[in-house]
Amino acid sequence: MKVLQIVREVGVPGGVGVYVAMVNGVLKRLGHQTHVATTFVGNSSPQVHQLSVGPRMFGFPHEDVNEWDLAAFAADLPWVPDIIISHDSPFPRVADALGTLAPVLVFQHGVLCAAGHLFRDNDTVCERRVGAGCFPRWYGRRCGTTPDPRAVIQMIRRVDSNRVVLHGVVAVIANSRYLADTLVREGVPESQIDVLLPGCPTLILGDGSPRLVERSESPLVSYGGRLVYSKGVNLLLDAMRELPEATLDLAGSGWQESDLRRNAPTNVTFLGQLSSSGVVSMHSAAWVSAMPSLWPEPFGLAGIEALAAGTPVVALSRGGIPEWLQDGLGTLLGGSDRPSPQAFAAALEPYLAGPPSEETAAQLRDYASHNFGPIAFGERLLALLSRYAA
Repeated sequence: MKVLQIVREVGVPGGVGVYVAMVNGVLKRLGHQTHVATTFVGNSSPQVHQLSVGPRMFGFPHEDVNEWDLAAFAADLPWVPDIIISHDSPFPRVADALGTLAPVLVFQHGVLCAAGHLFRDNDTVCERRVGAGCFPRWYGRRCGTTPDPRAVIQMIRRVDSNRVVLHGVVAVIANSRYLADTLVREGVPESQIDVLLPGCPTLILGDGSPRLVERSESPLVSYGGRLVYSKGVNLLLDAMRELPEATLDLAGSGWQESDLRRNAPTNVTFLGQLSSSGVVSMHSAAWVSAMPSLWPEPFGLAGIEALAAGTPVVALSRGGIPEWLQDGLGTLLGGSDRPSPQAFAAALEPYLAGPPSEETAAQLRDYASHNFGPIAFGERLLALLSRYAA
């Protein structure tokens, strides 16, 4: 099978580039041909070096989309694809043109709402459809991240454009049942949506057997993810103030990093952006991993990476996380309200009484490998692509 992946940018912080690399790696291992077309290639993610990238979709920034030429683009491809994977919605004009080349699947990695369905006045989850009702909520509920009124107008227009694209492609692929339900709420026909659970990056992008390190001799919490408000890092730092005997290793980067560093308690260490092996080392040394995300994570791959290292997870019961964080794998904090730092600290505390036993760690690793390793993900991915390929 010849699979063309299209993504707006790779090699930048965030999960989409990692997902592209996972699809690329799994398909090649299974003997299929894969190619990546993008608008922009960064260099901050090591996974970009594993991709066969080109031709460029069109220039960056994206304003010159009307100048995009399908014939010229197709002439630069190494072969005619059997199927095209577009990661998140392409521009309508581009989606229509690509559909004449091969069946197009949109892999929708996140919700359509630019605010992530998060009310920032009290950190509760919005369950409304994007539309004119967003105007009062953008300001009254502080779901908007900028006071510029043009931002909400641009978001509504962008979502309307995405709806047109999602109605026109062969299928829309969601990475969780939660995300599929939000797309139905946004008007995408349920019959057009397929769910494909993702794989674990540290299992797929490495050699399949992560190199674990010795557990810390003292209570240690790990966190891996973007350092932005919606990830709830402030909540985690406040929780660590309640746990002075424990330490937190925090990996990632983001716009909130400087403020977080300035206000962090002394038992927190910032590790920066880590490689795949660095993430494995961090999680396997920890006694527990924290996922304090306030917004409804579409899936929550960072938690699967912790389980793959044999470390239990404490997370808020939001978004797609309850679909994989089952009994025996960690703790889900329920309720629709934002938990207090004391409540999150109390959820972490039982795991800080001692490191996970070898038996428990092995069970966590087996769960991650069996459900999200390269074999499981490859089988799911190939079955899905085979259903839709030309």
